[in-house]
Amino acid sequence: MRKFTLVIIFLAAFGLRFFHLTDPPWEFHITRQYHSAIIVQSYYYSWLKDIEPWQSKIATINRKNYSPKEVPIMEGLTFGAYLLAGKEMLWISRLISIFFWLAGGIFLYLLVRNLFGPGGGLLSTTVYLFFPFGINISRAFMPESLMCMMTLCSLWLIVRLFHEPNTRNLVMAAVVSGLAILVKFVVFFPIMGAFFLLGIQKKGIKKFALNPHTILFLISSLSIGLLYYFYSFLSFSSLKSTGRDVFHPHLIFSSFFWKGWLEQIGLVVGFIPFVLGALCFFTIRDRRTKALLAGLFIGYFIYGVIFTYTTATHDYYNLALFLIVIIALGRVGEYLAEYYSSARRKPYLAWFVLLPVCIICLFFSLATAQWDLLDHKARLKLKKPAALICGNQLYHVPSVSLSRKIEAAEEIGEIVNHSDKTIFLAHAYGYPLRYHGFLAGRYWPDATELWARNLRGSEPLNAEERFNQQYSSLKAEYFIIEDRAFWEQQPDLQRFLTNRFSLLVENQDYLVFKLTSSELK
Repeated sequence: MRKFTLVIIFLAAFGLRFFHLTDPPWEFHITRQYHSAIIVQSYYYSWLKDIEPWQSKIATINRKNYSPKEVPIMEGLTFGAYLLAGKEMLWISRLISIFFWLAGGIFLYLLVRNLFGPGGGLLSTTVYLFFPFGINISRAFMPESLMCMMTLCSLWLIVRLFHEPNTRNLVMAAVVSGLAILVKFVVFFPIMGAFFLLGIQKKGIKKFALNPHTILFLISSLSIGLLYYFYSFLSFSSLKSTGRDVFHPHLIFSSFFWKGWLEQIGLVVGFIPFVLGALCFFTIRDRRTKALLAGLFIGYFIYGVIFTYTTATHDYYNLALFLIVIIALGRVGEYLAEYYSSARRKPYLAWFVLLPVCIICLFFSLATAQWDLLDHKARLKLKKPAALICGNQLYHVPSVSLSRKIEAAEEIGEIVNHSDKTIFLAHAYGYPLRYHGFLAGRYWPDATELWARNLRGSEPLNAEERFNQQYSSLKAEYFIIEDRAFWEQQPDLQRFLTNRFSLLVENQDYLVFKLTSSELK
């Protein structure tokens, strides 16, 4: 019966993620998804032989300019899928992400069943598969689904290692933990936190520190997980730049950081599940389970106070918290299983408790995902209760249709002759524009990005100073304004461009300025 229930839950979770499968990836962190899309596009067009010279040129430039922040596993798998399909189909990346997320659900069930029994495993897995944040991120072209699967597998193997310490379990736990860190560095903190606290709880600090298994685990997992990032940090300026963007210790002393972190908790797990997970922790009787959860949370907290900017501003950088809460909620499933296993209680009475909860969770999962089930006003009404119950994960809805956005990008690409010497003020750092318009160049910061740069300590500059200091060496041919709302927020940029350069194209969607000297006013 339990296996049948799990099969039904996984099939329902798989089917739920098929809504709008082929839509462009605008619903969740557009910048991050299109960054990966551009990398795969550059791989694919570099592979093709029968293409136009300008296509080959842009593909080559993009391949050189857009170094992956992590090991490009998702990009490589999507590229392979393009080759098998014989054409570029971005939605294939969604299927790959969905597969890894569902596979992660299997390892979650095995882990929580080990900690809280089958009832806990069933409840945690159900929440993991149907929670709004999980639905959104599991469909995104990002490494998070793969990272989540590897992390859950790593934790399951680490728990098994301390239950049955032998060479086989040690090797498996070390290798999978190293691979999880390799997929995305941030999981280093919760994985190591869990490993250390489990070891200390079982053996004590001294015995654990001197144990050969401890040393072998650390050497093996860290050598697999960190060598790539060490090499990349020395070789690629993009990784150094990313480090400078996320590491700002001074933010610890600002209300921006703590308020932002609290907001991310509401976005990712919702405040009620977060508090419920904390309460579950204090009711856990097994010391091993408490040590695991404490280690995970300590590791996550250490990460949070190191990478301050992303912790306070990016929900998907708090994925570890999502997993911690999901695991802790297994205690609720354990309690319900114990309560209804009594001979005096009828098992079917559990459905009077569980069924309404499942219906409410499913409703909010669908409603907050905004898959055309509710109108705009209804979605706004759901915003606050959703933040409390299951995280405020409303999809981004652009002011114009996605088809028009893509058409506009394609038009701009033709207007600028698919130039690689452009400057653009565009939505999502210009990644959708670059992808659909098939052009290259440099991003001009919008008002929000300028604010973020000032927060990080950058020198404030007006438009002319920024252009002369940071963009003159590019010798750009065109300045593209893809989003007129961004244009209206920067009056100094308006004055600079209109006074110095010729306006080539203007319509209700975009503007294009010609920057070559022959067009100077």
